[in-house]
Amino acid sequence: MAIRKRNGVYFVDFRYNDPANGESRRFRRMTGHGTTKKEAEKLEMEWRREVTTPPAPVVKLAAFSGFAKKWLETYLKTNRKHSYYRSTEQIVRVHLVPFFGDRDLREIEPEQVESYKAAKVVKLSAKTVNNHIGVLSILFKKAVDWGYADRNPVTGVGLLRLPPQEFKFWDRQQSDAFLVAVRETEPGWYGFFLCALRTGMRLGEVLALRWDDVDFVKRQIRVVWNFTHGKLDSPKNGKGRTIPMSPELAESLRGSRHLRGPLVFCQEDGSYLTRDIVKHPFNRATKKAGLSAIQTS
Repeated sequence: MAIRKRNGVYFVDFRYNDPANGESRRFRRMTGHGTTKKEAEKLEMEWRREVTTPPAPVVKLAAFSGFAKKWLETYLKTNRKHSYYRSTEQIVRVHLVPFFGDRDLREIEPEQVESYKAAKVVKLSAKTVNNHIGVLSILFKKAVDWGYADRNPVTGVGLLRLPPQEFKFWDRQQSDAFLVAVRETEPGWYGFFLCALRTGMRLGEVLALRWDDVDFVKRQIRVVWNFTHGKLDSPKNGKGRTIPMSPELAESLRGSRHLRGPLVFCQEDGSYLTRDIVKHPFNRATKKAGLSAIQTS
């Protein structure tokens, strides 16, 4: 019985399920001296409603600018590769934060996302703007997960149509012409560019190649590292691979073996080469061979 009287005083006694965790609990409380049965019944209804009503959800408020910084530093820097973090941080700092500013995350609607697209496509390529929208969507997905937003306003916002993309690559004849030009103008770089062209390794992977990963017996190269933006990381997609070496490449690498450190291609002090260092001999040899620039990664 929910209400009972003892020694002239009413007691309220009932069981209920805790709305927070569903556990069965017992509620017991005295109504006070002089309380009538009708008043006790009213108190019982109020107390029952009080303990069975779920607590109001805590609404987290955050300005776009503040959350973007929190997201970059506490999530992206920890869980993504440095190269991805670096490029994303630049998009957020240079483009997204100046546009959305200190507006609360819950106030940003699909209409504002469309406005961002319209404003940026005037100055940037459609592909670049689509990359920005992708970053914005990932940011809002985490904001929803963390309780700072109720929904992702990017959902349902279409990407810009991209024009047909043309990639320029050298064929074997052009690659051979380039290597001939390297031998004539940049002989010290021949092994580096031969390795890049004959294996298809990305520039950062060639920069990070170590002697331990060159197997002259099996004539194989193990690609396990990538050096980009001054940081050593795993190859793209986080997966290594093994690439066969041609006899020409194996002979070239044997002939260029040095004692400057573990890197196959390095500066005089054994430190990493960089894109800026590589581009000068590359451009000179390309011009010498009469070739156009190619797609690099």
